[in-house]
Amino acid sequence: MNAPTRDWLKIDDGPVTLRALIVQKLRMAITRGHFSPGDRLIERELCERLDVSRASVREAFRQLEAEGLVEVVTYRGPVVRTISQQEAGELYDLRAGVEALCARYFAERGTDAETLALERAAEALGVALRRGDRERVFEAKSTYYEIFTDGCHSASVKATAMQLIARLSYLWSTSLQVAGRADQGSAELKAVAGAIRQRDPAAAEEAARTYVMHARATGLAAMAAQAAGHAPGKKPARRHLRAVEAKGSDR
Repeated sequence: MNAPTRDWLKIDDGPVTLRALIVQKLRMAITRGHFSPGDRLIERELCERLDVSRASVREAFRQLEAEGLVEVVTYRGPVVRTISQQEAGELYDLRAGVEALCARYFAERGTDAETLALERAAEALGVALRRGDRERVFEAKSTYYEIFTDGCHSASVKATAMQLIARLSYLWSTSLQVAGRADQGSAELKAVAGAIRQRDPAAAEEAARTYVMHARATGLAAMAAQAAGHAPGKKPARRHLRAVEAKGSDR
């Protein structure tokens, strides 16, 4: 797949707080694979690139630690949290249940406009997968899940689903390298949207569960291969710490 070309550390303008923007950018960097599990998050470098204070970065670390994406290791400081194969399997099992519930609620509660938006998002994700543009794939996936979780009309289900998706997202990137999985996953997400359009809660629930459980099998296989030394982990992505446009410094 093509390498990302966008600067993930550039802070965009918008009606949100600086702290929220820092959290958003660091979360995106982790979930999109710019940092790998075990990579150090060097406070000084992040402060310089984001042009914010250490206090702001530390607040962001605390938020990401609460989300399960970052952990503070003695003598190393903040690092991207590493999860075991067992924990990953458990997280996938939780995610399957939550996404199944989300799909059921969407079929029961979603509006026609939301259903149409979901179908279009599923199609756009399929197009991005076929083109092999890594950054567009992540953007399309993010859009799909925002629409999918909004359509269930449950704040608690949405929050839980998004946290589980974030914690497992780095395995999703790995699964794109598995022959046939991209096409299979795209078809499965379209099946979820189709069942929701038919207002069939049971079918939507089953389709969502099927998608996640297939993703589970692919993700755990990738972890097993890496543990066996067949797919070495990526080195810390220093090249992604590019100069950024300074906006909203709070120093």
